[in-house]
Amino acid sequence: MRQTSQTDKTEDAMRTCLEHMRYRDCTDEDIAFLRSRIPSYNRSINIGDPSCRDVSVITAWNTHKDQINDMNAERFARERQVPLHTFYSIDKQGLGRGKVQQKSTARASDPTVKLTPAVQEALWRSPPYTSKHIPARLQLCVGMPVMIRNNEATELGITKGQEATVVGWTSREIPGFPGRSALEVLFVKLSNPKSNIKLPYLEENVVPLTRLSTAVRAILPNDAAINISRQQIPVLLNFAMTDYTSQGKTREVNVIDLYRSRNHQAMYTALSRGTSAASTVILRDFDETKLKGGASGYLRQEYRTIDTLDEITKARYERTIPPSVVQRLRASTILSYKSWLRKQQSEDSTMPTATSQKRQADDMPLSDMRPTKKAKLDQTVSPLGLDVNNSTPVNWKISWKWDSVDWSCAYDSFLSVLRHIWYKRDGSYIAQSSKQSWYMDLLFRGFAMVHSRDTTLDICRLDLRSRLWPLDAEAFPRGQTGTDLFSLVRLIIGASVHEDESVTHRLCLGCHSRTPGAIFEGIGPYTVMMSTLSREVSVGKYLKALENVAGRCTDCGGELLIENEYPMVMAVQLPNLPYQTLKRRLVVSTDVVLENCGYRIAGVVYWGAHHFAARLVTDDLQVFRYDGMDNDGMVSEESTNLRVSANRHSLSVMDDKVASLAVYIRV
Repeated sequence: MRQTSQTDKTEDAMRTCLEHMRYRDCTDEDIAFLRSRIPSYNRSINIGDPSCRDVSVITAWNTHKDQINDMNAERFARERQVPLHTFYSIDKQGLGRGKVQQKSTARASDPTVKLTPAVQEALWRSPPYTSKHIPARLQLCVGMPVMIRNNEATELGITKGQEATVVGWTSREIPGFPGRSALEVLFVKLSNPKSNIKLPYLEENVVPLTRLSTAVRAILPNDAAINISRQQIPVLLNFAMTDYTSQGKTREVNVIDLYRSRNHQAMYTALSRGTSAASTVILRDFDETKLKGGASGYLRQEYRTIDTLDEITKARYERTIPPSVVQRLRASTILSYKSWLRKQQSEDSTMPTATSQKRQADDMPLSDMRPTKKAKLDQTVSPLGLDVNNSTPVNWKISWKWDSVDWSCAYDSFLSVLRHIWYKRDGSYIAQSSKQSWYMDLLFRGFAMVHSRDTTLDICRLDLRSRLWPLDAEAFPRGQTGTDLFSLVRLIIGASVHEDESVTHRLCLGCHSRTPGAIFEGIGPYTVMMSTLSREVSVGKYLKALENVAGRCTDCGGELLIENEYPMVMAVQLPNLPYQTLKRRLVVSTDVVLENCGYRIAGVVYWGAHHFAARLVTDDLQVFRYDGMDNDGMVSEESTNLRVSANRHSLSVMDDKVASLAVYIRV
């Protein structure tokens, strides 16, 4: 919220409405207030007022934005009695060497579509949203409001989303198209820049914008697609913008259209841009059901997470927390902060308070369970009935039994593989592996306590589940609902929890630019094997191919280097394909030889019949089987030894289950 007035009743109503809207909990009074800002409900609001005349309208759809911009260009020039000039893009078929907008751009276009003069005319008539907001046609006049669409020079205020007005331009006729001109340089005056800019021979805050060559996938009016390299000034007319684009802006006059807004969050974004309720104008009525009913549990949890991160940020600024609290991921940082906070509260007070007595799910350490609960769980840990106080270590073949109340097969299968790694590796290896993530360290410490009989397997699993459920109840649910195995592994292994983030970065040896790599490129803690298995493919050869990048730098043509990360424990997500395809064509390699190191298989997690199971592999390539539903959770030895087995596909399937995840250890 960006309101500047604090005393007016209307402003109070606006603030209250936005607070309720954030949680999708608007009252009838809030809805009535919002409708009081619609001209058809409030005759005192005049949309034709000069203060609203050329204000950019916040709308939901890009199609509406482009139509509003196109309509107002001619009106603006006519009212100011200045000539309106039309400038066109220079298009060439093919991807070229421009800046690729997104991964989908690299797809091949319709082979029947050629960039003929007729197709070029169709492209020029198409609105900007059909070509990734790189306009094919710009209608400009002096004084026209525009928005910069690219980060050209942040130090000069030429940033994406910066508003400006046209001052002048230079242009040249496009060869082969008489009467059609393309811009070479566009001079604009920045509107309300953070700091005043003065370039030689130009007025204050006037900056030049030059043509950029951008690779885009353009959609023609008949829905056919064509890949082109487009040269155009990166600006759009600014008579309208989407609610997404408006994020971060502060507007003295806020004209918005909520009719097509997707949800309460989009409405909140648009409404909260204004500095006052009196200067907020809603063009037409809206769907009030999007503002009532309450926010989802996931969103409420996200708000609580953001509030906690705010506390951490403030504490870091004031230097009231130790630097060790901040971890690699935000989830582990929050857990570390709450654990530290609980310890501080217990040290500051000798008498228990209501707050200190309350046990949060993510504050519960492994050893801090109720004795009665521990004793109850101890009875179910092992079919051998071992005494908790016995100093005899727990055998690694005694693993988790499946929980039929809170389904646990995803946890059981992956944790059994990790526990086998912990049991078979030496202390230095485990110390290095623990650094991959906060959760990996938590589990390894838990395994050590299980081994020394200071806790039980069930408590170890419960502690992890109690920490993950508040973070994402959908991915890590309770009850008789399956857990997202891949999200679980990403979090524990120390990889990004966002599937669309790249594993690593590309480094240009020529210009030394560092950019994110492709989504499925490079070696990291968690690698997704993207293969259709049209032929036999091994995990080892696939990973070897990911180490290097094809092509050269788009800026300088220099050689590209992938900054690979070689973790101690690496997970590989295997292709999700039918049983027979995996059985015949997937080879889960026992050994992976890379440029800087090697890896050996430690275990495979399988999926089938709505249940996870696993295989564990020892250093001498002896295979063990684990299924929490069978054999009281005990790990049993198979007759298969991969060192002597002639079946290359022996790890691809297990009974009626297919391999979903392979876990490798660095050797």
